[in-house]
Amino acid sequence: VSGFAGKNSGDREMVTVSSESLEGTDPLKATILLVGLQFCTVVIDVEKVKQINISNCKRCGVVFESAVVGVDITRSQNIDLQGKGKFYNCDIDQSDSVKLYADRSNAANLTILTNGCPQPTTVIFLGGDEEEPFEGIIPAQYQTKFVNGQLETTPVEHEG
Repeated sequence: VSGFAGKNSGDREMVTVSSESLEGTDPLKATILLVGLQFCTVVIDVEKVKQINISNCKRCGVVFESAVVGVDITRSQNIDLQGKGKFYNCDIDQSDSVKLYADRSNAANLTILTNGCPQPTTVIFLGGDEEEPFEGIIPAQYQTKFVNGQLETTPVEHEG
């Protein structure tokens, strides 16, 4: 999906990516690329895809089931991302005001990398009806994992 711009109003345009729109591509080999989108909500209505790349988008929401590799967000602003199933990595690079919503059952598997983000990233783990959501803030240039019921943040270590 590329260059879609919704109206700059209270209503967002809705874009749906379905299995049919992948045109015969195996979803486990499919990378969903969202480029230059503005003021819209994208629903990826495919059970499992390989990866989701979000680049140069503004004021967008993205909802998906599962991503085998994970999600990359680059040079984007005001992104709300919700993974309802499993995904293992979320790389956020040079992006501002990102909110990441993930299922609490996926929290222990998820690694979040941030780099060059002017504002901290907000992470919210959603539980069942009985559980309160867990909310945490991640500063830039850190790796964060959910360990023993808490966000554990360490500086990124560069080898070489």
